[in-house]
Amino acid sequence: MVRGASLSRTFEDLLTPQAVDTILGESALRAPFIRVIENGGDVPSARYTTAASAGNDRLTDVVDPEAVARHWDRGATLVLNALHKTQPSIARMSRDLGQELGAHVQANAYITPPGVKGLPAHYDTHDVIVLQIDGSKRWIIHRPVIDLPLPTQQGRDVTVSTADEPLIDTVLHAGDALYLPRGFVHAPETRDERSIHLTFGIQVITWADMLRDLVGAVVADDASLRRAAPLHATAGTGPLLREAAVRLATLLNSLDQDTAEAGITKWRQRTTLSEPIPVLGRQDDAAALSADTPLRPRAGLRWHTTTGEQDVTVHTAHRKVRIPLALEAALHQALTEPTTAAHLTSGHPTATQDQIMALLRHLLGNGLLIRA
Repeated sequence: MVRGASLSRTFEDLLTPQAVDTILGESALRAPFIRVIENGGDVPSARYTTAASAGNDRLTDVVDPEAVARHWDRGATLVLNALHKTQPSIARMSRDLGQELGAHVQANAYITPPGVKGLPAHYDTHDVIVLQIDGSKRWIIHRPVIDLPLPTQQGRDVTVSTADEPLIDTVLHAGDALYLPRGFVHAPETRDERSIHLTFGIQVITWADMLRDLVGAVVADDASLRRAAPLHATAGTGPLLREAAVRLATLLNSLDQDTAEAGITKWRQRTTLSEPIPVLGRQDDAAALSADTPLRPRAGLRWHTTTGEQDVTVHTAHRKVRIPLALEAALHQALTEPTTAAHLTSGHPTATQDQIMALLRHLLGNGLLIRA
């Protein structure tokens, strides 16, 4: 656990109490971006949402602030889900964490009145970083029921484990942070003041995930493993299954380095968040580009290139951008480090400044570069 009064201001900047009220009252928040928990269970969303119009559409799941306030007054915990999708500062922090850790990071906020236990003792199947934003909360943490549980091993009924002495029994105050590995049983509760805390859920990729993916790849290329299993036969199936398992192990052991690296790259692309593409700013920045405009690669964007006879194509998940072959070296530099047109021109004297400017405008306009 990290304590730091100096961090309190930084944490609060992510989600102030006033921001919570704005989200609940003025942002047309919809379920399931909010949960209301009362007496240890979820309140049906119909009890705190209402109908509203958006253009010609009629929405039935828009948050009703008056209803939410009534539940809060009765001691309900409010959960703001997926803030990494709706709040810019939290989205940036989630992306940065994900890039650093090589994992998908999601963010939720828990707002709990004084003297309330929000959820019963439970464990998560992902790691959690807790940031105490406002007020305080007591955290009682016990040993895992299952070491390193998978998403398929979620469990709520863990009351037996709470009979043991807790590993940690502490109170987080504004500015404190707590790291909670997956599987550790916890039962947070408030005492004499409300609490607002953020949780960053770190969804790691396990060896089991990657091997499961590789199994699918090698099986597709092996006819013996694509044969029908003789499930109608009661005898002899066991040895055949073991034979198939040996065959699978042989195929996995023979994987070449390139195939393994490709699998790792694919998982990275699935799990880490990329910086959103500027919808309007791309063209504005491209038009305003000067030789000294600082630029940087768009954070988290996954790309690769293919080289043709006359051009290089940059491939992303959503775009193909073609660049003259003569600018290939400048292209790779621009996509891997911060730069300016002047700096890039000096480093690639075979290209003119006009060519470099055209290259950077093209990359800006397609959202591969961002103004720094």
